[in-house]
Amino acid sequence: MARKPKIYGGSTKGDGSKKKRRVSGKDNLGKLMRAHRDLEDLLYGYSSRADFVYDDMDFSIEEFSDMTGADLEELLEDIDEIVRKR
Repeated sequence: MARKPKIYGGSTKGDGSKKKRRVSGKDNLGKLMRAHRDLEDLLYGYSSRADFVYDDMDFSIEEFSDMTGADLEELLEDIDEIVRKR
């Protein structure tokens, strides 16, 4: 009969306090914009051209950061705040 491993200081079950998944740089901006309408205003602030931000964008957050010159970490934090509000 196999022995059960000793557990020191708690149980093997999770406590349910996991954070929601953070938005990654690989996520598609078009999908995020369709799901979170507040994101459009944020992206307009990062982009100097108004025609650059639209619902059918087909590029990632990293690509948007490269095109606009925005700081990727700051952009990810701002997008993550909006996504978590929902």
